[in-house]
Amino acid sequence: MRRTLRIAFGLLAAAVTAGVILTLHVVTPLEIAGLSGQMPPERAWQVAELAALLSTQAALFVIPFGIILAIVTEINRLRGLTVYLLAGLAIAAGAFYLHYFGEGDLRTVVNPLAAQVFALQGAGAAFAYWLVSGRFAGWRSGGGPHRADPIPRDRPEPEISDAAEKTVTGAATRPA
Repeated sequence: MRRTLRIAFGLLAAAVTAGVILTLHVVTPLEIAGLSGQMPPERAWQVAELAALLSTQAALFVIPFGIILAIVTEINRLRGLTVYLLAGLAIAAGAFYLHYFGEGDLRTVVNPLAAQVFALQGAGAAFAYWLVSGRFAGWRSGGGPHRADPIPRDRPEPEISDAAEKTVTGAATRPA
């Protein structure tokens, strides 16, 4: 049950991170901070609402592929950050590909900024998932990681047949 909750919170963190990253590309940090030093509360709520909507949109793509990734990494006990970053970039590339072919004749996503945003979303979401859940993949609820039983030390010695034994001939067999 804990593992399921950990994975669910990891996927939630990944979706929120992807949504916030996209929000920061739509609404610049200078605009968020406000040039006068204070942001009107209405604008702050609009930015928060946009982040929530974009997180929901990101969750539609992150969660199905994230569940597959979580199952694979939990079974194989993959805890390395590199695994998650590569998987996040692959999921982002798939999202970019689907977005590209879903646009029709007017291609707005074909530019370096869009590719960078998708890559940053994938890497950021993967990092967030790894922080919350991925670095604990394959761990028991009792504490440590699942390990295979060690090789038993009391193995029987292999039997050597007489046919496979080398016989000594020549000078070593002559009486002195």
